[in-house]
This record gives sequence, C-alpha cells and structure tokens, in this order.
Amino acid sequence: MYNFDTELEMKQASKLLDYASQGALTLAFLHKHELIHGQISSQNLSIVEDGALRFGFVDFRVNLQFQDVKEINEQYLKNLESEDMHNFGKVLYSLSELKEFSDNNDEIQQQNKSTLSDPICFSRLSNGPLKEMIIQLLNKV
Repeated sequence: MYNFDTELEMKQASKLLDYASQGALTLAFLHKHELIHGQISSQNLSIVEDGALRFGFVDFRVNLQFQDVKEINEQYLKNLESEDMHNFGKVLYSLSELKEFSDNNDEIQQQNKSTLSDPICFSRLSNGPLKEMIIQLLNKV
C-alpha cells in the first residue's frame, strides 16, 4: 500500500536536514574566521533557486572587536557563536514544527525537564538526525 503522507514527510525531513547541514557548515566557516552573524532569524534566511540556504546580512566588523584582550574576548566570542547556533536551531524548529520557537517556552520546558523525556516538545518531527541536531543547537545557550 502506498503511503503518500509518509513519503512526503520523509522528503520534507530530508530537505530540512539538507538545510540544517548547509547552515551548520556556513556557521562553522564564519566562526572559524571569528565572524559572528548575530542576526539569525527566519526573516534573515532564504532558500535560493538552486535549493541553497542563504544567510542574510553578516556584520564582518565583529571581527575587529576581538583583537584587544584575547582571553576575555575568546569567551565573549564563544558566547556569540553559541547564540548564533541557538538562533539557527530556533529557525530549524520553526520550519519543522510550523510554529515559532519561543525562549519562554524553552524556559518552561526546562523547568518541566524532570517530567519529560525530551525537554523540547516536538509535535510533527519524529526522532532522527534532524531532531537531534535541532535539540543540540537549541541547547547551545
């Protein structure tokens, strides 16, 4: 028997996983060069005609502020990198669940962590690499 919903869901999850991979590679490249995006949101990402994920405006000047006091700035840089990853996780969550991820919901879910096997609630996305990646990104902050 042909199950259209399951096949369609698999294709959608595969596309989202591809976008997640593209985004992770983009962030890895930026962060390797001590560049922070700082404005990752669903309004600042787009998918172009060839299916590539495109990040909007990146403030390359951020690199200049890390040239003074190295050890203090290394921690600050790591915090900004974590914020980038967390925000990208929020975008992926929103795409997969078709609703916004709210940091207030994250706090509520963290408070209820002892009663939930998965502190981040997913209603549409089944277990798999995409869900694991989103959870890891959301837990970066």
